[in-house]
Amino acid sequence: MGRYLDIADTIPRTEPTRQGADPTDSLDLKKPESEADTENARRLLEAGWKPKVSFFERVIWERPDTGFYRSEEAAICLLELNRSGGRP
Repeated sequence: MGRYLDIADTIPRTEPTRQGADPTDSLDLKKPESEADTENARRLLEAGWKPKVSFFERVIWERPDTGFYRSEEAAICLLELNRSGGRP
């Protein structure tokens, strides 16, 4: 193990640098991307799910019965399973 550390110490340490602008800087991440997103949000709110803004301005949803957070896609899937009588 000592030899590994000796080799690792010879590698120059550099800080990561950003090459150009972040491609997500120009996006309005708070705005729904489509009418389907707005419809999904309305359905989740009506079913008692609560939205929360997470990292990178992404909206996640709190499940009303457990308090766990899910992505919108997972929340809609669980909502449809509950309505169809499937097991969540």
